[in-house]
Amino acid sequence: MTRILIVADTCDTAKGGVPAFNQQFAVHAAEAGREVYMLVAAAGKEEKPEDVARTLPGVHVALVPNPVPAKEVQKGLLPLLLEDFVQHTPPGQVPKVPTVCWNGTAFAKGTLPRGTAKEGPAVVIGHSRFSGMAPGSIVKGPRNSIQDRHRPDDAWYPHAKYIHFVHMEIELLGEVKEALPPEIFWDVMRETFCLVDADVIACAGRGVFEWVHRYRDYSKVTLPGMPITARLHELVPGADITTPAPPFPAPKPDEPLRLILLGRADDATKNAMGACRAVRFMTSDKEPPPEPHPAHLTLQGMPKEKVDAYQKDVDRETRPLKEGSANRVATVNPYVPRDQIPQKIAEAHAVIIPSLSEAFALVSFEALQASRPALTTYNNGFARFLLDPDHVPLKLGEPFVVQDRGLKGAARDDVWTKALKNLKTDFTQLTTKAQTIRNILQGYSWAHCAEAVLAAAHHQPHEDTKQISGGKIKTAAPPPDPSPGQDPWEDHGEL
Repeated sequence: MTRILIVADTCDTAKGGVPAFNQQFAVHAAEAGREVYMLVAAAGKEEKPEDVARTLPGVHVALVPNPVPAKEVQKGLLPLLLEDFVQHTPPGQVPKVPTVCWNGTAFAKGTLPRGTAKEGPAVVIGHSRFSGMAPGSIVKGPRNSIQDRHRPDDAWYPHAKYIHFVHMEIELLGEVKEALPPEIFWDVMRETFCLVDADVIACAGRGVFEWVHRYRDYSKVTLPGMPITARLHELVPGADITTPAPPFPAPKPDEPLRLILLGRADDATKNAMGACRAVRFMTSDKEPPPEPHPAHLTLQGMPKEKVDAYQKDVDRETRPLKEGSANRVATVNPYVPRDQIPQKIAEAHAVIIPSLSEAFALVSFEALQASRPALTTYNNGFARFLLDPDHVPLKLGEPFVVQDRGLKGAARDDVWTKALKNLKTDFTQLTTKAQTIRNILQGYSWAHCAEAVLAAAHHQPHEDTKQISGGKIKTAAPPPDPSPGQDPWEDHGEL
């Protein structure tokens, strides 16, 4: 039985993203017969191991204590808690770290695996800057500071392979969110050290794969003393296609097209305001477009205390172009528990993903589970999945990808307005194609994702891989050479 240790800063899956990815990966790997452990930082001093374990059936959970109340936890604290815990826990004490396993009725106390080659985990998984440098320290040994070498004699599991998940181009996050340079510099440094330490770098989608591939080449010049040498693996996050979804009737000509955008609406990378503008133009009888197409957008994802203020911002952005019309074209709703997301999707005609940048957009698979079309920007892994013949026939996937690469401002709003009009006009045809893609996704479950990642960790020869249907892997092609005049280490034209 393969043992896996996942190191995570949080298991709060309410907001989706990386915590939801970790939770799904861990649970489904356990269901597939792996012995899965998760070392996770407590969200606050109130959180108990059994609270976390309830969300991770079949997974052994070890909780790192947090001395700070959850509401007072500042950004970046949880990875530091993990790093500090690893730094001050000698290998001999590791089996004594208390863990619990939730089996539906009771808790069973256990321990983390021992550090021998036979009893220890085969792989240790960390996720981007959110896990910090703790996973690398667990395998390679801790260090006194970021500049120091590892202390291999103090490694918990020196026989394991370190798999580092990357879900976003880290510099791009800073550009989109307009973060201060010192903050982004620290994130880039932490990410870089994780990439240097890793044995395998698992990239969420083709776009991230290409960025890490170029960064790996770049490191041979900029980091001559410690270049990135890990193999790369292009992964596909899992889809949960278990039951047939009924077909959905197209909206009537005079019925508003019900659209939904899921995720953190106030996160600049989600481009919610851009989506609101496109719907505003779509529903107008003035240019553009030349005729109105009734539609309504739901922004599903906002802290309750921020909903009213953000709704006012949306109303200002979507003021009716037709004088005298007061119809609201976009509504802001608060976060809902993740088990309510499928119902929210079912109430919509389609899901839209207009992000400026996103690793894969997991919500796209959730939309297809309900046979709802998912209209996406070019700038994420889902779009690249749809445009990759190894996954989806091009004629099948291309209609769902908005060709907004390299566009911004009014030009980007315009192509999205046209795409939304086409979505309503061709809704029946697109729904049929969505159902066909849904069938393809049966070969891309979370269990398949875990199987492919583990296969990549032990793949020989030393070459980059990509996941294909059924949890299998194949050799991954390198990114294309940059065009003349293009920065060889960036592909950020979408900004």
